[in-house]
Amino acid sequence: MESIYKYICKNIQNNGKLKDGFNLDIYNNTSNGELKFALGALDGINYYHSKIETDEELVDYIIEKFEEVNTENIEEIANSIVKYFNNTEKRVLATIDNILEWIIKNKDVVDFNSIFRLALYLVIESTSIEALKIAIGIIGLIDLSNEKELIDVLIRLALCDEFSLYAMVALGNLENANDIRFMLIKKVNGWGKIHLLNTIQVTSESIKEWLIINGCNNEVDFGYTASVIAEKINLMEILNRETLTKEEFLGINDIMEGLFDDGPINGIPNNYIELIKNYIKHFKRFIYDLDFYDMPILLSMFLFNKETKSKEDIEIATEIMNLMDSNEVVETLRKSINDDVKLPKVINVIKFNNEINLYSEIYEKYKQNPFEYYYCLEYLLKNEIFKKKSIELLSNTQNLEMHYNKPENIFGMNDKYSNNLVFMIQILKDYPFLGNEFIVAGIKSRYMQPRNAALNTIESWINTTNRKFKDFPKEIYNAVVELQKIEIIKNYKIRINELLGIKEDLSEYNDPLTIWNEESNEEDLNLEIFDDKIDELFEPQIKMRGNDYFHKQMVYSCNETSERYIAFVQGSDFAREYEVKVEKNENGRIKSITCNCPYPNHCKHEYATILYLRNKIKII
Repeated sequence: MESIYKYICKNIQNNGKLKDGFNLDIYNNTSNGELKFALGALDGINYYHSKIETDEELVDYIIEKFEEVNTENIEEIANSIVKYFNNTEKRVLATIDNILEWIIKNKDVVDFNSIFRLALYLVIESTSIEALKIAIGIIGLIDLSNEKELIDVLIRLALCDEFSLYAMVALGNLENANDIRFMLIKKVNGWGKIHLLNTIQVTSESIKEWLIINGCNNEVDFGYTASVIAEKINLMEILNRETLTKEEFLGINDIMEGLFDDGPINGIPNNYIELIKNYIKHFKRFIYDLDFYDMPILLSMFLFNKETKSKEDIEIATEIMNLMDSNEVVETLRKSINDDVKLPKVINVIKFNNEINLYSEIYEKYKQNPFEYYYCLEYLLKNEIFKKKSIELLSNTQNLEMHYNKPENIFGMNDKYSNNLVFMIQILKDYPFLGNEFIVAGIKSRYMQPRNAALNTIESWINTTNRKFKDFPKEIYNAVVELQKIEIIKNYKIRINELLGIKEDLSEYNDPLTIWNEESNEEDLNLEIFDDKIDELFEPQIKMRGNDYFHKQMVYSCNETSERYIAFVQGSDFAREYEVKVEKNENGRIKSITCNCPYPNHCKHEYATILYLRNKIKII
């Protein structure tokens, strides 16, 4: 197999960036059925969200190999290290510092020259991602000032998000390290960019301006970079400027989104009122520009949804909504309806604002191609005049039977028709027994996404109408009865059995999805479900989003055993579902709360589940 370094070099384009879609999947020792992470994602998630401990076994193994290496066996030792990593799931993020400290401490008693030559060999020849990271770390121990070839090797490795953090640490002592860092930040856009931004120094106006316009934007989540960028550029100072260019304001939009949306790591800034006021001051200058309409809505929702709202919060939120109802905004929206690129943005604005009446204009556009403009339904369904005929129009122009097939364990995220069907089923949650044919198509789909969405909507209709499932329209009931016989996903089978009142032992059910983790290493919280101390585990922003999830009925299933509650929570993109486990101790009190989402440190899914359980227990 070609080495990782050579594979990276082969994929560098003339612009100095790696090719779009570049990955290291062939070097990952995961099976086809396992979840594949983006480059740098596992290290990134652990770095920001987990308390990872040093792997003493890994440290001992690497030290043993360092003690064995000499000028005669470098290739042999390198191959054994690569083989070791390829046969395990060991990761070096929390361990590399211990390894490097051992080398520094013992440099006078070990053969450092051979260790360094081993690192050089691994950097160029390794087919193991983790072995390569250790090698990069070792190279960073020497003075690289006059090692141009090695510097170039590390820069090439840093172009890959998996190695950006390690390579830049190795290059960090160079006199021009900040220049290299800035050059690399402009060439990566995933986890590598996130790590590099943490250490970039704003030493010039050109760096500052670039960070304003491009700094926050990344392929992972703006929340990872927003707070860092806001501090480095002094966001308040920028917003205090008299004028901003459109490019600058678009960049600030990204920063504000990362600060105020459902960010993964940062809380809301203490000076949020002043930030929002100054943002709105500039927004008024761009009020005819549709590109900026999403952010005021996000900010007003943030202010209105706060647990404790001040008078000033309400005043600013009201001012924002008045702006979004203004003639300038409405006319801009109206003129944008016939632009296919702008239409989704129009819908995204008006679906949140009941004061804007563009139903006739949107329906005329929708009629031209209901399948292509299906997302218009999110707005049209709010109007009694257009609701039923909009659904019928879409139903009559689609062959819904094309979705019928034997159920499989495939999400179907790359199927445009399936994605459209999922969207339809999701928005029908708020309109009981409208569009039944779409629910049937979802139940009969081969893909998991539509089946899951259909079950969600059925369960939602039961809750909102208090109607028993046996009294549902015959076509929906019969479709679920047939699915019960052939469904292969354990969680779906449990939910279907619950709908149909079937008692079935599924303990030995061979579920093709593995989402269970029976071990929990959290200490015993020993709290009652209604105890306020549970709420204190969650950041205010997480509680706000969790509350939103609860009220949107994103917690769609919850089972109880003597040891735990197990809830399933819909992801915000409706493409994934997350499992929340609320473990009970021997006294029936809450022992621990965990989620299998990437951000497990008391996330919105967990808080939504707590609210769901509290509501359920109250009803009981």
